[in-house]
Amino acid sequence: MAMTVRTAIGFRWRPTGLDGHVEDFVRICADGEAQLALIANGYECGFSSCWPPASRLILDLFVAAWTATTGAVEDRLAAAFAQARARFLAAAPALAAADADFPDDVPGAVLLAVACHGTTMHAAWIGADTAVIVRGLAVIARTTPHTLRERFEREHPDRWPDFARVPNVLLRTIGPGAPDQELPAIATFEITAGDTVILLSKPSVHGKSLLGRDVAAAAFALPTPTVLVEKLAHLCFRDEAAPYAAVAVLRFDADRQAEPARDHGRACSA
Repeated sequence: MAMTVRTAIGFRWRPTGLDGHVEDFVRICADGEAQLALIANGYECGFSSCWPPASRLILDLFVAAWTATTGAVEDRLAAAFAQARARFLAAAPALAAADADFPDDVPGAVLLAVACHGTTMHAAWIGADTAVIVRGLAVIARTTPHTLRERFEREHPDRWPDFARVPNVLLRTIGPGAPDQELPAIATFEITAGDTVILLSKPSVHGKSLLGRDVAAAAFALPTPTVLVEKLAHLCFRDEAAPYAAVAVLRFDADRQAEPARDHGRACSA
């Protein structure tokens, strides 16, 4: 069944002395072959929780790499991720002045890239931002964040984690501390008309992720992407330790149900 997509992005920012803009963290664009959704974060050093220059750089590099690729969507996604990662590692040290006390502490980033083509969604990621697929009143699939808490839950499925003792610490980032050959996680999912794909930014170190039932209930109750994205951004921002909340929504409709795409579904350009 032919489908069309309606999209929206949402953002909340706390006054931190930094200048954060929605497209420093989340973007949606399209070319003739795929609908692309990206969410990222950046870190000036190991002590920072977000840093827009680094997240903006990894997003710019990915979009530039994506527009230069050809071939199957899954191959383009992997190639664009690898190119963006390599170029980020080369360019990131120039973003911040070197610290003599911490010479190896240079900017890093995380990135989740989703490419939807036909009835298939491909995802590639390093980090803890998450993509979920909502169908009806259920989350039917999601990516797996690279965090200590996620690993604990996977290794101890019968135990609920103590959020103070098992923090939401990142286990993987794009940075000089990670081996160059370390590949992003890759997953492929099937989507159908009526599905909603949602990208959510990572909670704070001791924050709680939104429950799947809450995300699904909001998606079911709010079919308009611009309304849904604002609701989800508000729910994410209740984590008071999070410096920002970023959300992307892609709602897939059968052609006969489609409404015009929102402005955020613009053409991808470097």
